[in-house]
Amino acid sequence: MVETLKKARKLGLPDAAQTFPLAEPSHGMRFPRLSKLRLERLSKWLLDKWKAKHTDPCPEFKYHLEQRKTLPVMAEEAQREILRKVNENDVLVVRANTASGKTTQIPQIILDEALSHGRGASCHIAISQPRRISATSVARRVAKERNEPLGESVGYLVRFDSVMPRRSGSLLYCTAGVLLKSLQSNHEMLTTFSHIIIDEVHERSIITDCTLTLLRDLICERKSQQLPYPKLLLMSATISSRGFANYLTRSRYGVQLRSAEIDIGGSLFPVKAQYLQDFLPALEMRREQDPEFLKLLSPARKDDPTRAFIRHELAFSEAMLAKPQTAAVRGFDQPSCDEAEQEGDNINNNNNDDESEALVSDSREDPGALASPIGLIAATIFHVLEESVSGDILVFLVGWNDIERTAELLESHPVLKGKLGDGKELRLFKLHSSLTETNDRVFDEIPAGCRRIVLATNIAETSITLPNVEHVIDTGKIRQRFFNEQNGLDTFPARWISKSNRQQREGRAGRVRPGNYYGLFTRERAESFDEITPAEMTRVDLTEASLDLKASPIVSAVREFFQRTPTPPKPEAVEHALQYLHRLGALTMDERITPLGKVLARTPVHPSMMRAALMGVLFQCLEPMLIIACLEIDTPMFSSNTGGNKVPASRKLFAADSESDLIADVNAFRKCEAALRSMDIETVESLAQVHFISTSTVKYMLKVARQLCDELHLVGLLPALDPDQSVFASIPADLNKHAACVPLLKALSMNLYNSDLALRKGRLLQSFTTSGGEKSLISHRGVNFLAKQEESVRKLRRPNDLLSYITRRQDTETPTTSWLGHTSMVTPLIAAIFCRSMHLPEEQENTMLLNDWIQMQVNIDHTGFEAGAAVKIIYEFRKALERFCTLALTEMDKTASRQPELAGNGRSSDVPPYAPSLLNGNQDAGWQDQKQEDQQDRPTILVSEQLRTSFVDGVVKALEADDLVLREMFARNALEVEQRRLQSEADRREHEATKLRLRQST
Repeated sequence: MVETLKKARKLGLPDAAQTFPLAEPSHGMRFPRLSKLRLERLSKWLLDKWKAKHTDPCPEFKYHLEQRKTLPVMAEEAQREILRKVNENDVLVVRANTASGKTTQIPQIILDEALSHGRGASCHIAISQPRRISATSVARRVAKERNEPLGESVGYLVRFDSVMPRRSGSLLYCTAGVLLKSLQSNHEMLTTFSHIIIDEVHERSIITDCTLTLLRDLICERKSQQLPYPKLLLMSATISSRGFANYLTRSRYGVQLRSAEIDIGGSLFPVKAQYLQDFLPALEMRREQDPEFLKLLSPARKDDPTRAFIRHELAFSEAMLAKPQTAAVRGFDQPSCDEAEQEGDNINNNNNDDESEALVSDSREDPGALASPIGLIAATIFHVLEESVSGDILVFLVGWNDIERTAELLESHPVLKGKLGDGKELRLFKLHSSLTETNDRVFDEIPAGCRRIVLATNIAETSITLPNVEHVIDTGKIRQRFFNEQNGLDTFPARWISKSNRQQREGRAGRVRPGNYYGLFTRERAESFDEITPAEMTRVDLTEASLDLKASPIVSAVREFFQRTPTPPKPEAVEHALQYLHRLGALTMDERITPLGKVLARTPVHPSMMRAALMGVLFQCLEPMLIIACLEIDTPMFSSNTGGNKVPASRKLFAADSESDLIADVNAFRKCEAALRSMDIETVESLAQVHFISTSTVKYMLKVARQLCDELHLVGLLPALDPDQSVFASIPADLNKHAACVPLLKALSMNLYNSDLALRKGRLLQSFTTSGGEKSLISHRGVNFLAKQEESVRKLRRPNDLLSYITRRQDTETPTTSWLGHTSMVTPLIAAIFCRSMHLPEEQENTMLLNDWIQMQVNIDHTGFEAGAAVKIIYEFRKALERFCTLALTEMDKTASRQPELAGNGRSSDVPPYAPSLLNGNQDAGWQDQKQEDQQDRPTILVSEQLRTSFVDGVVKALEADDLVLREMFARNALEVEQRRLQSEADRREHEATKLRLRQST
């Protein structure tokens, strides 16, 4: 290490941190507007085309027109009112019942009115959806209704996939994330769209709230300057229209937006709502008559709390009935006198009366109330099948584990097993966000007389149209993310849904004929639900949102921006995010975005993950670090969906002796990617079926990897990729010089997400202490979960062993315990050099303080070498490493302001998620080609190749020597353990022989 420092200084590494000028902000693209003459000609052409289509409609188009007219929003009075309020106001808040047709019809009503009045060329509508499956399925549905192929007047844009419509007289369905990226990078898009519609606004995602705030600010600014701006529509079945209207009309830039509200009632068919106490007697009666049904309601499995849940829920009902009820839960539609005088910016307004709040609050956190009664779910499905002769069944479950357990129970049932097996009477479908390749299958045609059973999470709650669903079974629960900025703890507890969620779920039935809703909870439980779901912004990590805002040329102050959102987050959460970005190097001390920050903001992964890829370039281990950068922490490489308890063994196989979950994921990805590249289908299937590797996750990661490599190319760190060649096969060999150095990969992965160090607590196998002194356990799906004491003994695991982890999640049943995920055992040297922070206490010269809580004492065995000197060498080496990285990455954004934009050309299978893609369209509709500026002066890494090689090789040499010492220690200990085992075995045999001789002598 000393020699490495000396060489680095000779080769130009500065002795102190240097500052460099920041790159000028990029102002994005300026899109040309069509001339007035061009607009008139194009509008006339669109009008003639529209008249021809409606004057003599083909049978299929005529059929769809007649079907559309049956929807409540298509009533003549409703259409007139919608158009009048849209034309007379800046903002329209639409509350329309589920199945009223708001998502598919309102955009068409506005478009057809413009086309039929010769204004079609000026009408270009963007409609945001909460999920990609919503955007794509609705776009296909609308195109079918208009009897057109996708890409004519209707298109969609989601991540990695798009079918762009013509530029004028068109509808573009997109995800909320795409819309937000567009606004953040280029406010000129407001001149491109005539209308922007935000659907399912009640979900209150952080993306939706940021989008609303940006739109309000930008539209007010343009209105104050008398510039053109789009009309804004917010739609949902359950939104608090008054609250959103008050928020959006709050004065900005000295102007107010005009707003209106409209309620569209009615639904296609009535839905009968039943709760647990309504249909439980019928289930109990069937239980007495059918032994198989008895097994469902009284399961023998310990992990199925059906009976306990039923008792718990009925007890809650009795307790609530015994308490006098006062004020109902109040939303914006029932404001108090004081609230009526306020502007209503805070759109979350859940208030229970004081008398029942304690009971309700306790039950929300009670594991017994939030358990998943799989037997009750299956019994209700069976009951619906027996009591009805038609109609699909949609079941809302908490997560994948419940989906799989329910499917397993149904498929093993003696009666249903045969029907599900041949697929003639029943077909089972699973809807989950991780099943990107199979979700669309639920829309496929099935044989006449066949019924679907759809097991889904809340992904099926909004926008997705499953037209044949007559029966909805609702567990009434949802899993939500909560982040504690004080300790970096993520929790994903199951929680009761809100009343708005319940209403949305009920509305999934009754689209083709009268439907039924079965709530697997009591009526009193339903009445205790919050009115609306808490805004996501108040409960999640704000790091990515803060960086996106900092990178936006139209947001000057992040703190002030968050305070202007509909439901502002806690100031502490904002401060945590900004401090984290500063640690990453994305922000300066005065919170200006750095060139590195701009690069991190342009990618679709967490900022720390993209930084890991950059470190892979710098330290010549790009391939494994790129794989790590593409990992979705919430979408694991090894699928517990199919592997269950067998996943840990498979993961350990790929981890080899690395003691790292990340290395296991890297090796598994390598194996699967190589098989996919060589079209080795047999190996791919084996990896999925035998080792439970999620091939859909691997394919998704390949798309992300190409996008990250494109970004590395734009900043001059990677040659252009061959589009016909695999991403990983295109990486130059010199960038993978150290790809096999496991200690280096562990070290570079120590600062991903909210990672930290954990310290082994005593000699307990799984027990670790984390920064707040909390007890934490290793996830049983991780490679470092030691099920047997022998493993710990063999590896000489001792107190004070260090573990790095990426995720720490609170146990849902034991709040004082948390689970550590994506762990790696690390040496003290790796921890000291690569941890988040390191300080030298003045009073203890041989001690280092890591991450502000771990005291590490350095002891030197070699004579003539003082511990205090060793500490200073490690400290100086760490500082040199920080300067090296800062120097190397400072000016990588040199060409960012000249980044070429991609011209829209209809269909694309790999669409970048950043804004300009949303603005692209077909050239035949008026787009002008954008000239790409010269990109020949791309920068390379700022440090000299000689300095880089010398320093990186020195780091690798130190880490490998450290790792060798550890492995030699393991080997010695394993030998000692084996010798003790052999001696113990010999002693045992000698003891048995002695006993035998004694018996023989007597």
